[in-house]
Amino acid sequence: IPALDLPIVTPPVQTSCPGDSVTFSATSLLGNSTFRWYNALVGGTLLHTGPDFNTGPLANPGPTNATVNYYVEVEDANGCISPRNLATVIILPALAVPLYDPINPIICNGDSVTFTASSLPTDLPQYNWYDSFTATTPIHTGGSFNTGPIVNTTGVNVVETYFLEGVSDDGCRTARIPVTATILPALDLPIVANSPGIICNGESYTFNASSLLGAGVTYYWYDSPIGGSLLFQ
Repeated sequence: IPALDLPIVTPPVQTSCPGDSVTFSATSLLGNSTFRWYNALVGGTLLHTGPDFNTGPLANPGPTNATVNYYVEVEDANGCISPRNLATVIILPALAVPLYDPINPIICNGDSVTFTASSLPTDLPQYNWYDSFTATTPIHTGGSFNTGPIVNTTGVNVVETYFLEGVSDDGCRTARIPVTATILPALDLPIVANSPGIICNGESYTFNASSLLGAGVTYYWYDSPIGGSLLFQ
């Protein structure tokens, strides 16, 4: 019986981001055949039996590309086994987690905050912002992210958490990192002791405001419950 041809691997070389997996497919001109995948050219560990082989998540702890080789052989209906053919994965290095600013800002109830992302040693072309660690759809994409108004309905400080990842030109993603903002509780309404006031035409009237917050409070007087003109501070 003549020697068997090598199985055909498609594609023979693939590039992967850290944490991703790739799938190789093997074919043969023999027709009814059995394919076996190994981690060595000779001997080694049997990793999978079948024409399609998925590597599972791939890791690269180093700062440069890493190469992992797999090998596939084919057995025909007569029990003859071919030499093994090579399948190669090039694993790109892991990206450093992105940076962001400001770090844990403290804002008033109902305010918003804008976070700005960056990366070292070079800036990444894309940043995704999420509302949970496992979310699949970002709530915003871009280097700057404004939270919009954040409402704290409790009587204590509340920490709002978002999650940030960077994406490289190769499509590789960084690990997600938490981005937090602390929202102060809503303030009680100021107390106006002498309201409403009754005056004669042409007279003036002085209102007195106080607060349970104690000293160090600044009062702003307006002519409208929302917006309006600042009359006195």
